[in-house]
Amino acid sequence: MSLKRNKIRVAAISANLTPRDWDGNVDKINKGIADAVSKGASIIVTPELSITGYGNEDMFFFSDTEDMVFKSLENLKIPKSVSVVVGFPLVVANRMYNASAFIANKYGNLEIQGIYLKQNLAKNGVHYEPRWFNKWTKGESIVMEIMGSKVPVGDVTFDFDGVIIGNEVCEDSWVASRPGVDLFSKGVDLIINPSASHFAVGKYKIREQLICEGSRAFGAAYIYANINGCESGRTVYDGGNIIASNGKIVARGRRLFFDDIDVSVADIDLWENRLVHQASSQSILTHATSNHIKIGFDLTEQVLPPIEYRQQSRWELSENLEHEETVRAVALGMYDWLKKTGVKGYMLSLSGGADSALCAAEILIIIENVFNDFNVNCFTDLPCWMKSIYPELEALKLPSPELKKAVAQKMLWCVYQGTENSSDTTFDAAENLANSIGAHFGAWNINQEILGYTQKVESYIGRKLTWETDDITLQNIQARVRVPGLWMVANATSRLLMTTSNMSESAVGYQTMDGDSAGCLAPIIGIRKSKVLEILEWLYVQGTAIGDNTITIPGLDLVINQKPTAELRPTEQNDEDDLMPFYILDLIISETIVSRRGPSDLFLSLREKTNEYTDLELVNFIVRYFELFSRNQWKRDRSAPGFHIEQDSLDPKTYARFPLLNSGMKKELNDLKRSVGII
Repeated sequence: MSLKRNKIRVAAISANLTPRDWDGNVDKINKGIADAVSKGASIIVTPELSITGYGNEDMFFFSDTEDMVFKSLENLKIPKSVSVVVGFPLVVANRMYNASAFIANKYGNLEIQGIYLKQNLAKNGVHYEPRWFNKWTKGESIVMEIMGSKVPVGDVTFDFDGVIIGNEVCEDSWVASRPGVDLFSKGVDLIINPSASHFAVGKYKIREQLICEGSRAFGAAYIYANINGCESGRTVYDGGNIIASNGKIVARGRRLFFDDIDVSVADIDLWENRLVHQASSQSILTHATSNHIKIGFDLTEQVLPPIEYRQQSRWELSENLEHEETVRAVALGMYDWLKKTGVKGYMLSLSGGADSALCAAEILIIIENVFNDFNVNCFTDLPCWMKSIYPELEALKLPSPELKKAVAQKMLWCVYQGTENSSDTTFDAAENLANSIGAHFGAWNINQEILGYTQKVESYIGRKLTWETDDITLQNIQARVRVPGLWMVANATSRLLMTTSNMSESAVGYQTMDGDSAGCLAPIIGIRKSKVLEILEWLYVQGTAIGDNTITIPGLDLVINQKPTAELRPTEQNDEDDLMPFYILDLIISETIVSRRGPSDLFLSLREKTNEYTDLELVNFIVRYFELFSRNQWKRDRSAPGFHIEQDSLDPKTYARFPLLNSGMKKELNDLKRSVGII
């Protein structure tokens, strides 16, 4: 007698995808399928829009997109009696939808069994889905001719040999009226969720709650598969597949990993979840069997290989989880920029200050993670892209410790550019850190270039430039003169020039355009200044957990023992004197960008949250912030691309969008001043 099993083995694939990398994306999916099948999985879920990549933006509209999608589907390698969920854009009646297709190999040929169309589109934060996609209407379905077959499309569920499967795609699970509510009434056993859920500090815990609660409330196992890596240049995804059953996590995937794929496998006890339905007082929907697709597999009982529950990594259990997440997300984003652009490494102006120090430290974190994730003991163990750009290292036959240093010297080139306003302290800090990381370090003086430009301008305007009358002009020329040499080295050696802007200073325009803001990539622009300083001290004192090791950076000692300074004036300069205390600035940014508080409401909130300053001082901080914020929007708009790291990123292209020309909040600020008796 053939016994139906009460358990089914499922898998979720996390992959580092690239927009329109048709062969590369399919190759990663196929590797994930092979891994999952070797472990006995029958149902396999890949991330949202896994065929095209999620971040195609207006490339979704290219005329050949549909043809390339269907050609790619033909290259999937799916064994018999296995069903795989893949995502791609689908055009229905000349409208584009975000689709997830069940593809199966029933009789030796791949067949699309049915396609679910996403019902809720993300339009907040870094997401802009309604620009490209339409949302599908709940409860509606049609039949389309696709790849020579009649395929049910829309709000559909699947019967996989008696296992009922429903769908939520990313945003579907984040809304109040999520599809899972109807799926419970349809008696589903599994809910699959292909996702492109971006990284932000602390967000993973929210995802866990959504998935576990969905599994518990809807009486279904929940299979969540997410993208990993910096897929298209700005947004970092943190992987972290989750499979939950009966409200409990039964499998976890790796997060922020540096190799291409991660596969999570789990056994689902169908009976355990079905009991929830039997005990429920909620009636089934009258259309519970409509839009229902039967996949004729025979899932008879079979012996499956044992699977092992993956424990969370050491860093995921750290008491400094925010710091661990932050440095890994930035490192992974920087790693993907190198891998996907094919350049030789990074170029950095290493000033001896905190911001450039964190940018440099991220290179060491990249290398340590690569050596850990790829288990590198010698050159042949390095990822293929790294071997292709550093082929000269092969002949050296270096063991792992020496190979790390050799890779660091290739990956990061940095230079200290001194002026008459520079100190020995910052030079020593820069040199010490570069040596600690193993970077290629150099130094030069730019006084002659500054003098040359100063004399030319003085001759042109017919007067001398002085610190009393031309403070900003004389500060800015020092920052701008540093850039041409950096670009020359970057061009001559095929490197990406990093800009060191952080989120706090970027918010108020405390940077020199075409000076310290110049570069291809701004790795830390999504991190507050106060957080930058905390992370550097943590990396020096406690260190980051990578594999079984804890990595500290001793060369940060001279950096963390000085006050942040631009060193652009002859007299001593302190960044907080120029602006305001960083923790107040960062609190204001959070209150305005996340909570969207105007000046008066912001004042009341600050007065509740700090008792260090008088009302007059708080008003002055608020006035200075809004004046700088309002008039420097053009600077943010010209910033190099960076990563969304903290919840309140200021990236004007993906998150915080404000008008370049505005009133400067004059009326609101005057009202605030009157309320506290300043005017």
